[in-house]
Amino acid sequence: CDYHYNVEHGDGPPPDPHARAACDSRGRCELKGMGPQLVLVPEAAGMAAVSGMAGSVSADGSADVKLVLGPAVELCGRVIDPAGQPVAKTWVTGHRGYIMMQGGLESISPIKVANATDSDGRFVLATIAQRGLRVDVNAQGFPPWSKSVTPDGSELLIQLESGLGLPGMVYGPDGKP
Repeated sequence: CDYHYNVEHGDGPPPDPHARAACDSRGRCELKGMGPQLVLVPEAAGMAAVSGMAGSVSADGSADVKLVLGPAVELCGRVIDPAGQPVAKTWVTGHRGYIMMQGGLESISPIKVANATDSDGRFVLATIAQRGLRVDVNAQGFPPWSKSVTPDGSELLIQLESGLGLPGMVYGPDGKP
């Protein structure tokens, strides 16, 4: 029960769902108590969301909801600094790209997956569909890193760059440093 933009952006994993519903043997489900804005993402053991839906639901609650699952994979990797040292405790996110919602309930790419690196700089983005996704790293003290990848079972090595230095001065309202 939120706007797609709020769920998709920012560091860290997406928030926990407001509601869950189990499907019957024919794939039918029903969610109750939903707000007018929502993000729907399917999940099942060994599967990952290929597509979800997001947007606003009409006042009468009618919508043509179609959610798609596919085989799940993991994307494993390691984040290192320019000297080859691990970058610990930084968020790595993966997503299929942003979309602009036009109105109503629309099909979307799956919501992002995120995980923090461990002390050795390693991370796992789990339960993703085996399709291309953009991976982003925003580590303190380094320029942002981003690349489109397709999980293939190999470890993704992300080496961050040093970036530029920018000297400057800060002045108070009296014009003094």
